[in-house]
Amino acid sequence: MSVLRSALLSVLLATAGVAQAASDVEALSACLQTKSSPAERKELIHWVFDLIAVHPELKAKAKVAPEETERANRAMAATVTRLLTEACRAETSALLKSGGPAAMQQAFQPLGAMAMRELMSNPDVAMASIAYTSMLEREKFESLVK
Repeated sequence: MSVLRSALLSVLLATAGVAQAASDVEALSACLQTKSSPAERKELIHWVFDLIAVHPELKAKAKVAPEETERANRAMAATVTRLLTEACRAETSALLKSGGPAAMQQAFQPLGAMAMRELMSNPDVAMASIAYTSMLEREKFESLVK
């Protein structure tokens, strides 16, 4: 019976740890979104663009000068440092203790999504994002609702 109790207690403690980590992810995520500036979110998009441009399939299409990549890396480092060690210090500390690096990555995903929504809100980008729809084979789509 004591082995069963120990096993149950271990499961309960593990579940509590996972729940705490999830709560800490949410707290840091919310902080990152509220404490990051629009300018910092634009820098995040620049940094992601530079990352994408390094991919072998896209390298020829999106040429980024090394000095621009260096500038984007410096701006990203400054933003991450400020957010994690100053603006969201308590939330970062709690998450590092409960969840570790994978949880930290989870916490940043909504910030990236927020930055992308801001990018997509530009009318030129919004129009470019739907340009392909004029080339769809409409009759094939119409057949889906018949």
